[in-house]
Amino acid sequence: MIYDFKSKDAQNLVKQFKYDSFGGMVSNPKHFIWTKITIKNNSNKIVKRSLNDQKEKWSLTLSSSGGRIDAIWPKANVGKLNNKDAFYYYSLKPGEQLTTYQAFLYDQNFKYLVIRLFHEGGFDEKFVVNSQE
Repeated sequence: MIYDFKSKDAQNLVKQFKYDSFGGMVSNPKHFIWTKITIKNNSNKIVKRSLNDQKEKWSLTLSSSGGRIDAIWPKANVGKLNNKDAFYYYSLKPGEQLTTYQAFLYDQNFKYLVIRLFHEGGFDEKFVVNSQE
């Protein structure tokens, strides 16, 4: 879901999960992007996001001129591993998966959204078209 940042729905999620109203790169957000994701470990190693491994595993890209997108983390779930409501940290053994939510802030208008997944063989991408065009 892509919400106007000031909308009631976006603000309810911000309050529920104690998100900051700004990110490391986005100080004045226009949109709150709420994604439902499934993380599945198809490797033979543990896949995780933790204090010791914050390497980006996927990214979102929006078409614009100079816009920035920023993942934000739910302070309500700090210290909770594999949280299904909104993840902060996760750790998945080979074959395990987690369906959860992740939030992003965005500071411009856009024409499309691209989801990119990085893996050892390169990356995959999925374009999501803006339905207003």
